[in-house]
Amino acid sequence: MNKLQTPVHFNSVFADDLVNFIALKRSLGIKFQNAEYFAKQFDELVKGKQLQQKALTKSMVVEFCTPQAHQSPNTVKPKISFIRQFSIYLRSRKICEAWPLPRIYGGRYIQFVPYIYSQEEIFNLIKCSQYQFYKPSTPYWHLAFPLIIKILICCGLRISEVLRLRLKNLNLDENYLLILNSKNGNNRIVPFCDEIKDEFVIYLNYTDLDTSSDNYIFPYRYGQPISSGSFRTQFNHLLQTAGIPRTETGPRIHDLRHTFAVYKLKEWAERGMDLKTLLPFLKFYMGHKTFEETAYYLRLTVNSFPLIRKVMEPVAKEVFPNFDDYVFEE
Repeated sequence: MNKLQTPVHFNSVFADDLVNFIALKRSLGIKFQNAEYFAKQFDELVKGKQLQQKALTKSMVVEFCTPQAHQSPNTVKPKISFIRQFSIYLRSRKICEAWPLPRIYGGRYIQFVPYIYSQEEIFNLIKCSQYQFYKPSTPYWHLAFPLIIKILICCGLRISEVLRLRLKNLNLDENYLLILNSKNGNNRIVPFCDEIKDEFVIYLNYTDLDTSSDNYIFPYRYGQPISSGSFRTQFNHLLQTAGIPRTETGPRIHDLRHTFAVYKLKEWAERGMDLKTLLPFLKFYMGHKTFEETAYYLRLTVNSFPLIRKVMEPVAKEVFPNFDDYVFEE
């Protein structure tokens, strides 16, 4: 589904070229999903530079393809693909000079090293998350925020999965969450410990939410779920309160998911458990589409805890012969 559903109007010197470029692609039977969305971003960039003559320079392309602070490098892969094809179009039609992107920009995933939180940092995140004030716009925020943080840390869910949880997806009798229609169309059951159950009970008793309803567990205004953007802002404040330095590349909320998987693999390795048998369970639990995504966590664990390298690395290379080549980021 395209990110922009209504007709899009372009206003830069490339306006007509963008329209013709997208039309050409569609005429060839190419879906070209989200083309208008990326074209509008590029159009706004060019318009802001107040260009009078057409020229797609290297500096413009690099600026367009550079991830924002909250994005991983792989998030911009579709943008890279779009601008590369547009550059080829401009040159082939002799419309103007256009910098040709090297294949390295999009030929494979860009290596991105997630931040693995230390045990002390995890403790500080949980502790500092309790310091929340009552907000009239989100009456349950002071209880919801620390609970969400604990779910992210203890269950390894994606933030979007947590915020979209509905009351009917929560089973307190058997201690599990039902994750529906997640990334890759994935459905799965995610169990949780008694401590999380106790937190849910306290939260539900205070909020008096109907556990049999289809409402969101963590409602915002008008019954809608808390947005990822709003939560990200509060999470960045939490990092500061917890004394965890933050740069343009992290730590991020999603790094809690990486941290969960890495510590789980570390625990299994230290206990001498059969990782080859357990990896399929981790793949299903995390909601991965391929084993390559799970291999990524093996590599992270080996790199994060060198002392267990002797245990982890042989298994990793046996299960995934091209282990050193896997570079994935969700």
